[in-house]
Amino acid sequence: MNLIIDLLGLDLYVEDELTKNTIREKLLSCFTRNELNSEYFRCHDLICRWAGWYTIFIFDISNGREYFRVTITISDKRNVINLTFKPNQVGNKGMVNLRNFLIEMVGVDLARSVYYEAEIKRFDISVSDNFALAMSCYSYLRRAREYKSQHELDYYGRRLRLQIEASGKSTLRLTVNGNNEPNGEVSGLTIADMVEYDANICLFNLCFLSETVFDLKFRNHVKEYGLDFALNQCSEKTRLRYLHLLEKFYREHSSVVLDDMLSNITTLLHPLKSSNYVPSSQRL
Repeated sequence: MNLIIDLLGLDLYVEDELTKNTIREKLLSCFTRNELNSEYFRCHDLICRWAGWYTIFIFDISNGREYFRVTITISDKRNVINLTFKPNQVGNKGMVNLRNFLIEMVGVDLARSVYYEAEIKRFDISVSDNFALAMSCYSYLRRAREYKSQHELDYYGRRLRLQIEASGKSTLRLTVNGNNEPNGEVSGLTIADMVEYDANICLFNLCFLSETVFDLKFRNHVKEYGLDFALNQCSEKTRLRYLHLLEKFYREHSSVVLDDMLSNITTLLHPLKSSNYVPSSQRL
């Protein structure tokens, strides 16, 4: 089974609007005055969505063999800079180049804070194997509970989306959407505390849907919204009984230990860590 880190989106909070606008002008100058002169990173595209009050800057950064894409989005309404890229394309050298790129674009102080302070807005992983895993299984994230809507779960205070993707490459995708507080304070998961998560994604053969020991309403919920949602609609007694019945449909050797994968990504993102930076949570 392969674990692929598809996408990482980070929200980096800036002190004030002046700082944000200074960074925006720096990024704009790369495109308008061709001020980005480096063999390691280059401009790709600039998208100004004035009607939507945000600007998107797209850059290509070298990983030593090829270029990977980095997107920086700046909103007019909030003092937040969003950084999005695909970690599986980066590699260690690419991460060093990304760190140097951030130092040049947003300044050394803000670049140093990314590892400890930037809130994870989106975090996608794919789990795939050679026998079309996702096409014949349903997933279940232990200890997750429904969060306000049928399409989201609450997992230790974080909002998660967990679903099967029936694409050309069979994948199981977990998307972590961080929570933004109205006052702009970081309340979501950061790179530094990723390893504190403990998550097990279990996979079950979908043939359980033909078993009448599971009531029709439950089976319909599974088909429409997924196993997590369906189980969370049951009473505690029924949920435990169904989990016991599901054991015989458990897919052997298919459990995904998410905390191991999170540990791997913190190793990959280690070049973004600054030994000179003191996290805000540790300051007096």
